[in-house]
Amino acid sequence: SGRTHQAAMAIECFLAQTYPNRELIVVDDDPKSELENLIGKIGSCNIRHIKLTYKKYLLGRLRNIALDNAHGKYICQWDDDDLYDPLRLEVQWQTLISTDSQASVLARWMIWWPHLQKLAISGYRDWEGSLLCERSLMPRYPDIKRGEDTIVMEKLRKSIRIARIDMPRLYVYINHSENTFTSRHFEDQW
Repeated sequence: SGRTHQAAMAIECFLAQTYPNRELIVVDDDPKSELENLIGKIGSCNIRHIKLTYKKYLLGRLRNIALDNAHGKYICQWDDDDLYDPLRLEVQWQTLISTDSQASVLARWMIWWPHLQKLAISGYRDWEGSLLCERSLMPRYPDIKRGEDTIVMEKLRKSIRIARIDMPRLYVYINHSENTFTSRHFEDQW
């Protein structure tokens, strides 16, 4: 489908991670998706493809399916249409451990608009999309279309210790025509 190329880049970023003990759960609800073939060609035992037959799930439920199928002690949000530095998992995990925290997030990240030839560093905030958290403390995502990770982040802020990392290069949010939020949402973050 149209997002297979983007997902392939996110998978490549996952495979390049320096943190060794990791798994990627790919939840695929697109009947025309070519991800199964792509993942089969890669042949990595660290990637599990979960093909859904029902396409109308909202993003919150899709994230919960990934959580339900994860085996690790930690959960890291990994979106299919963004780019990640090879050190992302290692830096976030090391920060979490060294600060005796239960989660880590990026305080800033990169925002890239390829079609406008713009690249920027975001403003300061807890970027939900960068969340790495102890699995046992991870709340369920609400079954909504967008903003589900913001609600989870708000719950976590009230209940656990979160380490904030100011290293924007670890995550590149790509603004394209099919993002959950519109470009206007990210214009304010410059």
